[in-house]
Amino acid sequence: MKKIYDVVIVGAGPVGLTFANFLAQFGHTVCVLEKEKSLFPTPRAVAVDDESLRIWQQINIINKMSPFLEFGDEGDEVLTYHDARGKKLMSLFQHGKQYGYTKGAVILQHEIDKILLNGLKRFPKKADVFFDYEVQSFNKTKDSVTVCAIHSGKQICFQGKYLIACDGGKSTIRKQLGIRMKGFTYPQSWLIVDTIEERKNIIGAEVFCDPYQPIATIPLPQDHRRFEFFLKEKREADSFSKSEVKEFLNRQKNFKIKKILRHLVYTFNARVAEKYRDGQIFLAGDACHVTPPFAGQGLATGLRDSANLSWKLSECLNGNFSDDLLNTYEQERRPHQEKMIKLAVSLGKFMTPRNKFSAFLHGMIMRIVSKIKFLKNWIELRGQNIQPVYNSGFIKKGNYAGRYFPQPVLKNKNHSSFFDELLGDKFTIISIGAQVDKFLTKSEIKEWKNRGAKFLTLTEKQKTLFSDFIDVSKKHLFIIRPDKFIYANYKK
Repeated sequence: MKKIYDVVIVGAGPVGLTFANFLAQFGHTVCVLEKEKSLFPTPRAVAVDDESLRIWQQINIINKMSPFLEFGDEGDEVLTYHDARGKKLMSLFQHGKQYGYTKGAVILQHEIDKILLNGLKRFPKKADVFFDYEVQSFNKTKDSVTVCAIHSGKQICFQGKYLIACDGGKSTIRKQLGIRMKGFTYPQSWLIVDTIEERKNIIGAEVFCDPYQPIATIPLPQDHRRFEFFLKEKREADSFSKSEVKEFLNRQKNFKIKKILRHLVYTFNARVAEKYRDGQIFLAGDACHVTPPFAGQGLATGLRDSANLSWKLSECLNGNFSDDLLNTYEQERRPHQEKMIKLAVSLGKFMTPRNKFSAFLHGMIMRIVSKIKFLKNWIELRGQNIQPVYNSGFIKKGNYAGRYFPQPVLKNKNHSSFFDELLGDKFTIISIGAQVDKFLTKSEIKEWKNRGAKFLTLTEKQKTLFSDFIDVSKKHLFIIRPDKFIYANYKK
């Protein structure tokens, strides 16, 4: 007998679990199928951005993550590039909290995964997670998808209106659909070593642009630290002895390592799926796009998928929009994903100079960039490169349509809160300086009310929080999507 849900998700990584929390919070039944017997026990992804933290805030889970998140204060040095001798080439700093959080953060992903999994316990009648269920096949019709998995030698089937494949770069779902990945695989490998260190001060990530041995090292919460060593020859993880791994670490004189947690060898990819949708089936996260880590946008890109697609699925399940809305998922996400991959590839070239001349040239460029404010701002964390903007898709009109709506902090006498706490899970109509009926007709207002939109008129005090974003002396109306992107805006 098939178990029936609104949405079936394959893959219990952070992207799949974030999808599940969103959909259950929206009131839909969802199940997650994971082939492994439990969550992955050690860190994988190590970096997220302010948009990622805001997404986890939307599913009301960010506060529980705080022990496993670290992000610097305003002005803190978060990423430094060095030359082969250790001399500083360029540093990047935390600057601004346009979306409520500092622009870069490091995480203990395996602990974050536990919180996302436990978050589903808030929805006992909505969300189920099944470990040790390996998907073997699926059958799709015009209106549903049936997924069959093997558990304890038995086949068990699940049916959903939609299926989301979050099953990683080697996605079984994507392969069975015959969807190819376009891009390339780096010919070189990297030795990844996760450690526990003795740490007095938290210093940001460091990259040593050595043509003979490029290295990146990232401090993580609770005294964890990751090292990434460029390997000139192809190696397998089991070909490294413990003593050889220790030898790599012993060369790093600035760090006092107490314990090696694990090591592995990883080959980076820069690939994007040919298409993101096949009927009722969608690809997301690494099943859809894989990027080298040089821009720290791998996990963040997958989390954007979850925020973008989950509300669209919800609106279609609720009958508020036609199926055409779901086509805007790829239309909106693909350009930004491809942009992040190009950025990561470009930064990777600076990190891994091939010879002394290229190291000298890259170093000179970095020194020049670090002295020119405009250029430095362009590559800063959450700079113009990473700014989320949708130029087409489910957007209507206005100079700000397609942009990510700011999230200022509301400061009261006894406590502070985020602006998003005033918004709903659905659309929000925000009017500034005038009532809604000055911008929308009665029929338009009725239509948005029927869709469950929340109406919010800002006070004089509240509107000043947006003075860096708009001219608050004018009258404005913003229609904000559930993922906090601007659908339309009007000005008088």
